[in-house]
Amino acid sequence: MLPYSIALLRAWGVWVPQDWWPTWRKKLYPAYTVFIICFVYANTLSQIIDLFTTYESLKGFINKSFILLSTIAGGVKGTHCILHRQQFINLAKTLDSYPCRPETPEEQMIQDEFKKKIKFMNRRYITMHLFTITTLTIASVLRDVPKGELYYKAWIPFNYTSPSRFWPAYVHQVIAHYFDLCMHAGYDTLAPGMMIHGCAQFAILGHRFRAIPEHIKGRLQHSDHIQDRELKALEKKKLTECVRHHLQIFELCKLFYHTFSKNYRMIF
Repeated sequence: MLPYSIALLRAWGVWVPQDWWPTWRKKLYPAYTVFIICFVYANTLSQIIDLFTTYESLKGFINKSFILLSTIAGGVKGTHCILHRQQFINLAKTLDSYPCRPETPEEQMIQDEFKKKIKFMNRRYITMHLFTITTLTIASVLRDVPKGELYYKAWIPFNYTSPSRFWPAYVHQVIAHYFDLCMHAGYDTLAPGMMIHGCAQFAILGHRFRAIPEHIKGRLQHSDHIQDRELKALEKKKLTECVRHHLQIFELCKLFYHTFSKNYRMIF
């Protein structure tokens, strides 16, 4: 449903691939998740310690806080994905089942149009993140590496003046920063993507309402002896299906709100 977002969240270790059977890969995925969390949070912890142990001025404190806040926000999003992973899966299953699933070629075309918009939006957003982080990394390699300085200020529990110690610490920061990129880009496109899929449901519902007269007209053309009672029953059935679809959309909106609202308020 959201291939780019899910691929990035899989790389971060917070989205178990549903198409994996209970093989060694699926069994090892929780261990991979723990490794990524430790890898990224160790980088976050080193920044927090450095922030409060090397206080020089308010301006320096604020400058150090910028990257730290972004890293902490990535950790919060990762924790939210782990705790609410099943809710995300349930949302995806609901959108792919009746009455939300497209039933006709016309409805499929409506959904495909929204999918194109989502993919276009996701590609631009992910490319922007990737370009920004890559540019910062190249600038750091040219500026900081010759001086023996790290990608950004952090507390390291050893002396990293020698190349054999400097490079592991530097590469750890760079890789952790790219994992933060995966989380921010994946999570920030997952929530809007699902909401746009909700908007697609309103478009499909509108099409179903407009198709009711055409459906009844087609039934009349194919049957010369249809009774008014049968027509009313058919109309009632179609209206009932539309009402159920409308109620399902309201339930989806509630799920969207309860799943994402608290986390976004906490991040902001």
